[in-house]
Amino acid sequence: MSKRNIAIVVIVLVIGAFIVLYVLMSKNRVQSFSKKEVKQYIVDSDTDGLSDEEEVATYVSDPENADTDGDGYNDGQEVEGGFNPAGWGELAIDNIYRSKLYGFAITYPKDFQVLNTRSPLNDITFGREEIFKQGEGYDGEFFVFVFDQSETTVEKLVSDMGRQFGKDRAEKRENIMVSAVPALKVTVTTATVPDWDYESVFIERGGKIYWMHNGAMKNDSFEAFYNSFTFI
Repeated sequence: MSKRNIAIVVIVLVIGAFIVLYVLMSKNRVQSFSKKEVKQYIVDSDTDGLSDEEEVATYVSDPENADTDGDGYNDGQEVEGGFNPAGWGELAIDNIYRSKLYGFAITYPKDFQVLNTRSPLNDITFGREEIFKQGEGYDGEFFVFVFDQSETTVEKLVSDMGRQFGKDRAEKRENIMVSAVPALKVTVTTATVPDWDYESVFIERGGKIYWMHNGAMKNDSFEAFYNSFTFI
């Protein structure tokens, strides 16, 4: 092999070595950035464990106040515990209400809000906040109650549905499945008030009764509401 060819081979080998070294260094730099340096770009102004973006876009809490609702718990602790950092009660995000206290989640209509979130309560109310604030007897449209089975029974709760109508009370029962869990659906109507339509779904599990109902107001979205119920 001539000296010229040897020189070319040496140059190619050196260039190749530099390319390999550059690729390895770049890979390590990317890995290092993804694990360490990216952290400095996540802004948490009040150091509560939630980024400013999360507080504004997701939890509607104050990114410059570690305890937005002033209840003695910082916003990050409340979110971790399943509670609302911006006010009373448990956490609801993207019209999905999650109760860590009672171990369930349920999706409510997009034009509804959670109307009572003072915790701990055994009932959660969903409806239109703008009507609720008018205070004209509107207390919501969809409801979830949670009772200990030592407090009451499904039969007692059913018997109280429309009992004021006496002999004009009509009852229909159906055994259904909600998220692969057996449930009882009860519909009570009356000829006395034709548009009074009380739909309820009962689930018994873990020593508790979960009772969902429509407040005796017919609403086509109630079926999707109770079918979204799931244990978490």
